[in-house]
Amino acid sequence: PAPEVTEATSFERSVTRRPTVSSRYINISIKDGLKSRKTHKRRSVSESDLSKINRYSRGVQDAAIFYRDELAHSTISYFTSNGDIAQLTFKESNFMHLTGLEPIGENGRVIKPTKFLHDFANGGDLVYDDIIIDNNEATFSKMKVLPDLPVVFETNAFYFDNLQDIDRYRKNSMDSLIKSDDRDIMLLFRSTHGETVPVSVFKARKKLVNELTSANKNEII
Repeated sequence: PAPEVTEATSFERSVTRRPTVSSRYINISIKDGLKSRKTHKRRSVSESDLSKINRYSRGVQDAAIFYRDELAHSTISYFTSNGDIAQLTFKESNFMHLTGLEPIGENGRVIKPTKFLHDFANGGDLVYDDIIIDNNEATFSKMKVLPDLPVVFETNAFYFDNLQDIDRYRKNSMDSLIKSDDRDIMLLFRSTHGETVPVSVFKARKKLVNELTSANKNEII
């Protein structure tokens, strides 16, 4: 007689047929070796930096796919608890600024932000002439929290404005932000040419959260 096939055996077989790793792949490298560009604020990546970028690149890739498929080419209207409507515009060109990465192309210039978005969303082997990052850890802090980007669709998030009373936001011409109590990401916006667009992300450290007590906190409804 044929051997009895138990539910456990069927389950084990079905699992072994499935790939054990994601089919997504991304690896970033520098053409013709590392470079040595440097200013008082930014620098070329080192070997250690590049290793970190590749470590966090899968999260950035997921964020790029989400941004490309769900946010790009859209304006989202947020109804807030104080009765206002905040309209935020998401362009393909805005995503690169959220990552803190500036890949350099063959012409010695930063690649087009739209190309950056599609490069990271499509993945594969990405080869650039150089990558410029901040001299501090800001770039890696941004890369770590980018997987929380779907906070823009969460109704338990809060919209903060009146940021001009806080030094760090006034100096960087940032006008508003979205933050959720259960996410690490703070998504910051700037009003320019009649539109409010995303320009940066911060990790929601205690100091930054405490500073927001002087801003207008409006529940997104």
